[in-house]
Amino acid sequence: MRKRYTLAAGAAILAVLIVAVSIFNNVIPVSAQTILDRAAEAQSAQAAAQGIQHTRIEIYSNPQAIEGAQAGTTIIDESYYDPATGYYRFLTLDTTGKMLDVASFDGSFFYEAQAADISDSSVTIHRRPLAEDEIRKQQSAGVGIDMEISPFEHFRSNPRVELAGKETWADGRQVYVLISRNSQTQKLSNGQSDEIFTGTVKMVFDAQTYQLVGSETTVYKNGREIVIEKVRFLVDEILQPGSPVDWSLSELQNATFVDEQPEETVETSFEVLSEQQLTERANDAYILKNIPAGFTLEIVAAADQPQDQPYAYEIHYNGPSGAHFSLQAVGVMDAGFIETSFYDGSYKSTTGLVLNYSSSRPENSEDGTSALLTVPGGTSFLLWSTLPRPEVEALVEDLIPLE
Repeated sequence: MRKRYTLAAGAAILAVLIVAVSIFNNVIPVSAQTILDRAAEAQSAQAAAQGIQHTRIEIYSNPQAIEGAQAGTTIIDESYYDPATGYYRFLTLDTTGKMLDVASFDGSFFYEAQAADISDSSVTIHRRPLAEDEIRKQQSAGVGIDMEISPFEHFRSNPRVELAGKETWADGRQVYVLISRNSQTQKLSNGQSDEIFTGTVKMVFDAQTYQLVGSETTVYKNGREIVIEKVRFLVDEILQPGSPVDWSLSELQNATFVDEQPEETVETSFEVLSEQQLTERANDAYILKNIPAGFTLEIVAAADQPQDQPYAYEIHYNGPSGAHFSLQAVGVMDAGFIETSFYDGSYKSTTGLVLNYSSSRPENSEDGTSALLTVPGGTSFLLWSTLPRPEVEALVEDLIPLE
């Protein structure tokens, strides 16, 4: 099944955000943290509510930061998800109402149609039966909607978030605007550091319900801020349990269903590589010039990877008491995705390596660091470590190309 990123029109990682419809007393919050705490409480209350989750989201995307009022594209994402059964349905439209893609799960079949399957007059929907173990995984995990770590939660743990003010939203309601002003710290060759403004992330909450109603991400380019993503929640509601939703997509006009065979389960085997083997298989690989005292190096990759795809691997430096510094190769990432997903500040090394931080922390690590590392050749690596940011930055300064 396809992967979705809720607050961006593209892939990855990442997930439909459900927040608050509970009503709080109409008391003006005194800080950004108060607003975020109340929104988190409301989010938890809605997550516990019985019923079908329904959202309709307008997403403007300009990942290349092209100047101009309408330089990007706008789509509408509509989704339904029933936590009681694991059923889900996604539909993406352009601004004219034309279908761009659709996917659904009804308990027995997975349905999908992507751009190549859709024309102005017809749509071909691929229908694939799921094996029993797949059905159990779908129903238990709620595949398709990830509510565990949302962009809202990352924003909540960002210490730089501040209350920008109270405004009137497009539909007339009062909203609170929270903002994070991002910057990049750059290590200079003389040992000094320089800090430059890189853009902002805003989130907008209903002043009565603390429901998230929108977000906006900008980058600073050529002396001005350019919007690379703008999101509006047009509908965010809980339908009554059992409300009619066509999970099988049978109501779609001019639809042809093509039956496919269940996917075969393929067991993935992994192998430990030497530095020489990694050099032969991967481009833009980086390793530490000096391994920290007490740490050991391990390079792991899936065996028998396709030759026409970027080589996927992980580099782990494991130290005492569970300490670690790890890199996972993820290929060349879209700049807009980086800005909208890793917006908790950034760091640039003297050799041009760029760290874009996430406010989330690695598992079981209170002071750990999560980030996306991009090297001068364009390749990116997910970085996670139990070490705090200053120590991670020192290690990044010690990374060298593997030749």
